[in-house]
Amino acid sequence: ESSSANSLHLLIWSLGKLGHMPSEEWMHEFQQASQAAFFQFTPSEMANMIWAFAKLGTKLPDMWLDNFLMVAQWRFPSFSAKLLSILVWSTAMLDHSPSQEWMLCFEQQIREKFEEFS
Repeated sequence: ESSSANSLHLLIWSLGKLGHMPSEEWMHEFQQASQAAFFQFTPSEMANMIWAFAKLGTKLPDMWLDNFLMVAQWRFPSFSAKLLSILVWSTAMLDHSPSQEWMLCFEQQIREKFEEFS
């Protein structure tokens, strides 16, 4: 349900904003709960979540992050230029290298949204 997805998003965003890193066990449980809701997050929620993980310096499992980025890729057309920028900046800050396909799709979306940057 989207309200639970929204609650999950607000929870991790708030922790990122506060600079509070929860325990490893808590993060593991959060990752499981959030992965089950990937398709329910809005583009803004997805960007805010990955920003929070980057701000906290979280070491995310590659499979979790790859799945998260795959869902984001499918939804790239609904991301604004700003949200795409947050998504790629956060991915870089997490020291994660998306697939070549992901990068090509990202590049195409940014190219289509260049006017939003001015």
